[in-house]
Amino acid sequence: MRNPPPQTASFVSIGPTYSKSRSMTKTPKLATKRVVFVLGPPGCGKNTQCRMVAKAFGFMYVSADQLLRNELQSAGSQYKARIESYMTDGKVVPGDITCRLLERYLQSARKINFLIAGFPKNEENREAWNKATKHKVDVEFILCIECPEDVCMDRCLQRSSSTRNEDFLEILEKTITTFITETRPTIAYFESQRIIHFVNGNQSKEKVFEQIKKIFESYDIHPVGK
Repeated sequence: MRNPPPQTASFVSIGPTYSKSRSMTKTPKLATKRVVFVLGPPGCGKNTQCRMVAKAFGFMYVSADQLLRNELQSAGSQYKARIESYMTDGKVVPGDITCRLLERYLQSARKINFLIAGFPKNEENREAWNKATKHKVDVEFILCIECPEDVCMDRCLQRSSSTRNEDFLEILEKTITTFITETRPTIAYFESQRIIHFVNGNQSKEKVFEQIKKIFESYDIHPVGK
């Protein structure tokens, strides 16, 4: 069986144990935040599953890619030109930028528990996270949703209004290639550290969620109200 037994991520510091009874009266310090990273190729269902998990378990969900897109729309952003250049080429945005945006988001949120989708995308991202958030954020584990490349491609094309746009197709192909060449080695690293769990994303969203639910419960993280 591919999934390892529950084990806390070793590439970040570990903090207090998870508690459903924690209440929020003000924005908590960054050191109290707990994170689950969600990885997988474009079209694997990361966003769908993160929304389902967030609703069931009371987590806050944030997409690293959406934070980057939001920053592109931010007037006067010092990162805009760099982000646009990398994303247009289907490349991974440097970790120093993404980590700053994630840290800013975590600091401003009133929640304690977070799902971060689409990060870290490569070794540089992982090292940047370690440097930026060491002793600040607790990573519970990493979740990877696996799905065949052709299925992911079809899903992306079906949900996009730009399927006839050659630029969109080119960027999508580059993004999938980047996932294969850069993110998969990072996933392999997490697997060697026994801190990542895999689920089969090539099935109904309900069946995928049931797999994920069991993983969360193996860490004594249960649905809200149960």
